[in-house]
Amino acid sequence: MAIGIGRHYAGLAGFARSAQDAQPALSLGRRLGLPGSVYCLDDLGTAAFVGIADQRTKLELAMRLLSPLDPEPDLLGTIRAFFELNCAPSRTATHLAIDRNTLSYRLDKVTSLTGLDPRRFDDAIQMRLALLLRAVGLDPEPEPSAA
Repeated sequence: MAIGIGRHYAGLAGFARSAQDAQPALSLGRRLGLPGSVYCLDDLGTAAFVGIADQRTKLELAMRLLSPLDPEPDLLGTIRAFFELNCAPSRTATHLAIDRNTLSYRLDKVTSLTGLDPRRFDDAIQMRLALLLRAVGLDPEPEPSAA
């Protein structure tokens, strides 16, 4: 037996939204053959970003993942630069005009705040996707084509 768990949302409408999260979490967990029998979108990592069609849910995941960094603009700038420079510590430190030890300290702080280490492949992918989704934002409808 497997269970999908939705994220917490306030109110009666929140209950319905939580149920909407639970279904894709369960489906993804089963399809990917992930260990365990309880699945939550927040715990599915990169799979949640690529396996869910709902753009709003993806953006919410991205916002939740990055929200601990919002009060720390230096950390956001650091991980952006780190990813733009292909996760190369020396190049990133030079680009940011900081010492490599300072870069290491900042990346450690990102890890402690988010629970994801930008130096680990899967964690870096999640963070990079979250940054991209947040930068693009949510566009619920495509632009109408010119006829």
